[in-house]
Amino acid sequence: MTYCQYEVKEMLDRAMERMREQFKAEGRLEGKREGRLEGKREGRLEGKREGRLEGLEEGVFKGKAEALIMLLENRFAPLTVEEKERLFQLTHEKLVDLLIKLYTIDNIDVFWREIETH
Repeated sequence: MTYCQYEVKEMLDRAMERMREQFKAEGRLEGKREGRLEGKREGRLEGKREGRLEGLEEGVFKGKAEALIMLLENRFAPLTVEEKERLFQLTHEKLVDLLIKLYTIDNIDVFWREIETH
């Protein structure tokens, strides 16, 4: 191999190495971009799932509170706005407990005492 051929080969090797490094860098950037996009997509999907679940749980809770209000008003007397708001402040577990106990409670005063004891 002549000196000139050697020089040409070295220049080509260096050029190829620079191109490899450039392609690697571009590949990393593209990978990061795709990763960010995928992360955003997954984040949006997860957010939607969590939102639906929270909405469903809130709907179930609200339905139980409204059912309890309806049963109390049918069994005893209309409730005041404050009494209704008080029922909406209870925990899900307490609402379920009160829905079950409602059938053994004889008057509305006993019902409100039941709330205060727990």
